[in-house]
Amino acid sequence: MKFINIICYKDNRSIVEQSDFFVKQDYPENFGFYSKSSHTGRTVMLSEFITVMDNAPGFNDKEILKKIFVEDNLLKKESISGRKISFYYLKHLYGLDSENKNFQGLLKYWKEKSPDNKIMALLCALSRDEALRLSSGYILSVKAGDSADKSGLKEIVDNYYQNIYSEKVRESMVRNLMSSWTQAGYLEGRSNKIRIIPEISVYSFAYACYLAYLSGFRGKRIFHSPWVLVLCLSNLEIKEFIKESNRKGLMSVKKAGSVVEITFPEDLIGGTQ
Repeated sequence: MKFINIICYKDNRSIVEQSDFFVKQDYPENFGFYSKSSHTGRTVMLSEFITVMDNAPGFNDKEILKKIFVEDNLLKKESISGRKISFYYLKHLYGLDSENKNFQGLLKYWKEKSPDNKIMALLCALSRDEALRLSSGYILSVKAGDSADKSGLKEIVDNYYQNIYSEKVRESMVRNLMSSWTQAGYLEGRSNKIRIIPEISVYSFAYACYLAYLSGFRGKRIFHSPWVLVLCLSNLEIKEFIKESNRKGLMSVKKAGSVVEITFPEDLIGGTQ
């Protein structure tokens, strides 16, 4: 399925770009990508995930991490079953494993208490959740200030999952997806969801470029990949973020004529070639 994507900038201008955006395809699971979906039963659970990121001592020991959820009750859940379910879904959505390349990038660029962290979390969830990826084309096609209609999202869910899930489950997926995009700062409102443009930092930009690199994009194609398009940036903003990324050492962008070479810190790209 192809989308005509209307990308609305912060100054209320809009341009129309055509791309495949995220399509149903396999992504490199050896780097931590995933092609199933948690949205049959949960949203992206951003507040819970940010609590984990800001308070967990590390992500290299699965048993210690599970203890933090279940015994220490980091998320303040009343029941043991609720703690275990939260751990299951958050691990499914985000990986929570420092051995996964996509999660390594998140840990590298994450800044504690940053208001931009929900965008970082969304990018990580996009790398792990197929339904969230497939829904992005519709959400981003809605012009800033316009309503995001559930029927538009339902058409996508039905198109991909009609032969997999029941009508009841698909309706639940639509509700959960709308909630996820609201939590991430792309929609606002309760019953009437209005499209808004999120604020983006250079760290989210660098992480989006890194995910594009992991999924096979190279050179300047990285800046036109679905991972970066999700950020709704103008060409000017992209140019400024490229400069800032270079200054901060988040990634290296070198140009030689029409050739653009993009590399990332060695601790991130080691073993990805």
